[in-house]
Amino acid sequence: MNVGMIMTPALITITCDEPMASAARRMRSARIRHLPVTDHGRLVGMLSDRDVLEVPSPEGEPAIDQETGLPHVARDFMQSALEPIGPEDDVASAAGILLHRRVGCLPVMRSGSLLGVLSDVDVIRAYMEACREEPAVRALDPFVGQVMTREIVSVPTDWPVDASLRLAVRERIH
Repeated sequence: MNVGMIMTPALITITCDEPMASAARRMRSARIRHLPVTDHGRLVGMLSDRDVLEVPSPEGEPAIDQETGLPHVARDFMQSALEPIGPEDDVASAAGILLHRRVGCLPVMRSGSLLGVLSDVDVIRAYMEACREEPAVRALDPFVGQVMTREIVSVPTDWPVDASLRLAVRERIH
């Protein structure tokens, strides 16, 4: 199975100079967790829902950069170290990159053009469909105990939610 068969087409993007508040609204309204960032039509980064959580802003207020006094923009928080994959790439190899890099999605590109994104959810969905359709795949299905994360991070019950979210972002907890 190749990436092009299961990727999500990149229909929604944001430019690098758009405010983070716009990114948050766009992600919320489209119910997506990753947003490709472009500059003059060229992919330059990726924003995740976790990047949006890192933006310092009082409740209901626009996020303002304390140094410039201007709103924070996508460029300020995007991840620019991207590892693009192609639509013909093998899904198993792409899943390995997702795991190794500990990222939630990879841009899918051909000849410098963004075609879509491959997210961890796309991979899980494809695996679930393969298990339903192929008894041989279902036979390989491991038990939860064999694949679960054993490192547990906890916070006290009296911790503020924003501190807990910052810890989750810093520790890259999914």
